[in-house]
Amino acid sequence: MGALRNSNYPVCGACHAVVDKDRAKELNLTFGAVMAYPILTTGSIMDASASLLNDTAKSRFTYTIQLPYLNMALQELQEMFELNEIPTTATTSAALTVVAGLDHIGFVAQGSLVLPDDFIEPQQLWERTTGINPYIPMHKVDVLPRYMEGTTIPQLMFYTWESQEIRFLGCKCK
Repeated sequence: MGALRNSNYPVCGACHAVVDKDRAKELNLTFGAVMAYPILTTGSIMDASASLLNDTAKSRFTYTIQLPYLNMALQELQEMFELNEIPTTATTSAALTVVAGLDHIGFVAQGSLVLPDDFIEPQQLWERTTGINPYIPMHKVDVLPRYMEGTTIPQLMFYTWESQEIRFLGCKCK
């Protein structure tokens, strides 16, 4: 019993072994030293997809034409990672100062506060009152407590990641 393989793609889908080195070279795929996983770049992905669409010269499926579809695929991949709780990065951002009464931070500026351009999703948030240590962890929730909406509290305490924004209850402290 065997696995079906796309004969146009040089890597076995089951074991990830390179089965057709000439085809891999034709598609400009490069591989890491340890495993046969390709080192993916946007160019190598779009070169491979154009080739698989019988347009190796990219006369019809240019990078400009393919780019929106690549972005859609990356968004779908990011969503699959989120749904399966697969972390994509572990970078810590600089501290952001939240002014009193603010209830969310997003990619659209709220005054001078905006999420970094390369921000993907919060893994853990910490808070502290200005000038007072230590930082204390905030608790991630699926939905902010409805009974507390419209009230200001002495600390942020809870947050949720919703619609590409970090949302929390308004706080009356700095």
